[in-house]
Amino acid sequence: MIRINLLPQTARRRRRPRAGRELPVLALVLVSIALITAGALWSAATEAESDELRQQTASLKEETRAVRDSFDPGALVPRERALQAERAAQDQLKVGRRTPTALLVVLAEIVAAGDPAALPGESPFAGRARKGPLWLSELRELDARQWSLTASAADLPTLTGLLRRLRSSEHFAAVAPAEYVREDDRLTLRVTLSVR
Repeated sequence: MIRINLLPQTARRRRRPRAGRELPVLALVLVSIALITAGALWSAATEAESDELRQQTASLKEETRAVRDSFDPGALVPRERALQAERAAQDQLKVGRRTPTALLVVLAEIVAAGDPAALPGESPFAGRARKGPLWLSELRELDARQWSLTASAADLPTLTGLLRRLRSSEHFAAVAPAEYVREDDRLTLRVTLSVR
């Protein structure tokens, strides 16, 4: 039997088996297998990690449950009361720092430095009774850290010395500008002090 190919020339070429055509197909199959294997390995690793996280979560829940079961709210009441008492004591100490007692001790030292006749520990208001060169007339709280001070002196250098000592004291954050008033034979000074 004789076979005659009646197909056109281009079709004949297409029907002929070509060498090397299987190589790209084989490479595509190998790449597909590698991708499927990598995906399966990644999925297995992710599943193992998820299992480990589930176990850790379960153990943490168990520990939390054990701590909650052993928790005694009645034991916290005395500790809470002690903590509240400690906070109240701290607040009282903070308020105590701003009371005039501590401020008067500082002012007594400052006034005594300008009055050689002052006795150690003497009140800064005592100079009036003994007709000293410098004494305090009034100390009034303006707010939590500000005080108004009124002082009386025989002359201007005594008052400026008082202001200089107030400004150089570490106990005062600021000393406002002073107001001077002459009353009879004495000078009166009014100044606002900011306490640290």
